[in-house]
Amino acid sequence: EKCFLSTLYHSQSSITRLFRQLVERLNFYFKFEVNHFTGIALSQHEVLVDLHAKLLKLQVIAFANFKDKFSDFAFAHVGLLENRENLKNYFSRLNIDELKKLNELVGLIGPKTASSTLNDKKLLIEILTYNYEKRMSQIDQINSSSLYPCQDLIWNETIVPKSANYDLNPCLALPKLNLQYLTFHDYLLRNYELYRLESTFSIRDDIEDCIRRIQPRQSVNNRTEFVGWARMGLVIQNFTIKKIGKSNLGRNEPSLIKAEIEITLSSCSEEIKQDWEKLKRHDILFLVNIESPIPIGGEIAVDKSFQDQYGIESVRGCEIEEILSESGQILDERIPISNRAGTKRYLRILLDPCQWHTDSKQLEKLGKNVEEFYYGHNLLVRRKPKENNFKAVLETIRDLMNSKFAVPRWIHDVILGYGEPHSATRIKQPKKFDFRDTFLDIDHLKESFSNRNFKLNDNTSQQNLNKQNIIENGNENENENENKK
Repeated sequence: EKCFLSTLYHSQSSITRLFRQLVERLNFYFKFEVNHFTGIALSQHEVLVDLHAKLLKLQVIAFANFKDKFSDFAFAHVGLLENRENLKNYFSRLNIDELKKLNELVGLIGPKTASSTLNDKKLLIEILTYNYEKRMSQIDQINSSSLYPCQDLIWNETIVPKSANYDLNPCLALPKLNLQYLTFHDYLLRNYELYRLESTFSIRDDIEDCIRRIQPRQSVNNRTEFVGWARMGLVIQNFTIKKIGKSNLGRNEPSLIKAEIEITLSSCSEEIKQDWEKLKRHDILFLVNIESPIPIGGEIAVDKSFQDQYGIESVRGCEIEEILSESGQILDERIPISNRAGTKRYLRILLDPCQWHTDSKQLEKLGKNVEEFYYGHNLLVRRKPKENNFKAVLETIRDLMNSKFAVPRWIHDVILGYGEPHSATRIKQPKKFDFRDTFLDIDHLKESFSNRNFKLNDNTSQQNLNKQNIIENGNENENENENKK
């Protein structure tokens, strides 16, 4: 609580950014969704039930000891009390002695601390608020965050170092792949974050290389012009928002954001033109908004960061939905590159709805329009296809965290780093295994183990294992009783 109230934490300088990130990392694991006594992972419902029980107990204590000031607090519904700002407003009614007493009654401070020189009212309120506020669940945080890195993450050196030859000085606020994990969700979450940062590192190198080659400069009329050329970058001729879908039930961000980009290949050589013509559906591109401070013929300020040197305002990722020619014909793999007429191409793209929602909230506070913000992107950057599969990997990990997957008991503790390591060896295994939906039918099972003989249980028949029968009945676990001999 003291860290959250410190001047160092609230400072906006880049020097204190590492301190804030380390405090947030500590706070994340301090409130991790796991039973502190049994080590069992808690669901969102269990965490919410526990919080409501604590709030109910707090209401009873407050009504019994501070009835005059907390009469409305005792009868308020939990939806009102779990809000941080509402809690602070309620607790601010009490003086320092009353706050000490309340903290002592709920077990947050001891008798000696209450009678000591702890006379900071803000700290006493923060202790109570921190322990009774509702927090966004981990899975909701993942679902509401963008899979594409933005400029704030790409050039954040406290998370993504400048060079691969990092000397570990200073430390980085990164999750660690240790020998032990709290839960399987913790294991996936750490891999998700580390892979996201690893892909960000390579994305930054590609974007910086493209910007250096294309050489953005400030013209006489204070507009950005590109005096160089880059194989992996093209100037955006026109940008249009086509559709903003309505939010799904229970979500804040739009369901989808469709846009269209106009580019021209007239200035590209034949080899580079063919590379751009190879773009296809689901390829990932990056939109860059550059307002270069470098005048034409001027020098680059070497004492500044790369982002400030070239005036990079924003970076946003997008996914290609379809590509159109000048005549409106859809260009896909069925149309050879040699048969494609014209040099103008229209890329219909899908923007990230979570990033759009975040941008709209931030720009609304500044009195700006989010669509005008996206219209300002003037550079399109592509990457090599073999190095550009990060979004699919992150989506897979995120889908695993959202699904109710079941890890076999015999390997669960070994993955998390608990129990006896020899328990996963062959001699320690049970005689029966639950293969779940690994095998489609008995033919699939026999084909997988062609040198083995199989025997079906009495309650299992060939008809029950037929793939068509499984789909029609909606039961994909009919083959769970198969035994391999």
